[in-house]
Amino acid sequence: MFEEEPEAAWPLEVEWEILDLARPGLVPRRGRVVTEGGQVTRLTESISHARGQDTFALQVAARNHARHQTELEYQLRVSRAEWETLSIDGYFKHRLGVGPAPTLGEATTRASRADIVAGADLVAEQEVEIDGIPYLIRIRARSLAG
Repeated sequence: MFEEEPEAAWPLEVEWEILDLARPGLVPRRGRVVTEGGQVTRLTESISHARGQDTFALQVAARNHARHQTELEYQLRVSRAEWETLSIDGYFKHRLGVGPAPTLGEATTRASRADIVAGADLVAEQEVEIDGIPYLIRIRARSLAG
């Protein structure tokens, strides 16, 4: 099946990283998976902040190509859910541990990106800004062919 392109049968390593550029001291969200070529990997990461929570839904598929080239296909969707309004009384009850915690409202999509890129030692980067908060999403794919 892979006589002409034996590297197509090798697994791939896919890594992702989400950085909050507004808060450089915040530890980035990172992940790594080893996958077969063409297998779709889905992940969801959330970052909470003063206004609510931003959720990153990423779908990635990597494939090997001839001459040590890698193809990376990805879809990214970023949504935001804002905190529901809390009264002063409700805030103090929550802080004292005798009232409910604030809740998030309905999430709305704030950014959506998709792309297919190919190359050796592949790194794809996407910058998105959601209501003044800049994020950098970095996706790496490399073949584990020997």
